[in-house]
Amino acid sequence: MEIRQLIQWIKKGNRGPYLYHFTDTRNIPSIAKHGILSRELREKLQVSDCICGGNDRSIDQDRNLNLTDFVHLCFFSDHPMEYLAK
Repeated sequence: MEIRQLIQWIKKGNRGPYLYHFTDTRNIPSIAKHGILSRELREKLQVSDCICGGNDRSIDQDRNLNLTDFVHLCFFSDHPMEYLAK
């Protein structure tokens, strides 16, 4: 799915018009400098000044499913993983 198609799909959905990316507040300087990066791009650019979520199992699963070039976003402002991260 291309980004334009994704945006249209989100706008037509019933989940609201927003996507959320929750992160550790210590990542704000890195995001300001580099933007929000996928794991693959972060490794390629050797950006190491960030606090990354996920455990070894979820990281391996992303690699196995070829998802390391994507940024994890959610549709909910109160996602359960956000609660755990806090």
